[in-house]
Amino acid sequence: MKIKNLLLVAFIAVMAVACGPKEPKDIIQKKWTLDAIDTTELIKKLPPEQVEMFKKMFGEVMTKLKGKATQEFKAEGKYQSYTMGPDNQWKTVDGTWELSADNKTLTIKSNERPEVYTIKEITNEHLSLEAEGLVMKFVPKED
Repeated sequence: MKIKNLLLVAFIAVMAVACGPKEPKDIIQKKWTLDAIDTTELIKKLPPEQVEMFKKMFGEVMTKLKGKATQEFKAEGKYQSYTMGPDNQWKTVDGTWELSADNKTLTIKSNERPEVYTIKEITNEHLSLEAEGLVMKFVPKED
């Protein structure tokens, strides 16, 4: 009986490892939705008199973006985002994406300027990207 239990546990462990994406380049390939943005480091760089105004304005923007703005990383390096521009209009942007060899940097090229992010976390359930003092936190988009 113990051997059957051990075999069952071993089988489940092997299947769990075999079925899920293992490499960051595989994990990232899905549609992600913006869940939060950590501004802690950016706020440290602001003059003290601007902090409260920034927090208020940022809170208003985040309310509009959370759960609506998406980043989709497709196979063969194709990329598509859906976000609100500075003019408060929603737009879709197509481009390409590439991970660095060490999986620590994500580069996105689109019809806009190229963007380079440091990958803070990448799992099946969370993607955190840092640039210029902002850490954007994404979760898988449920369609």
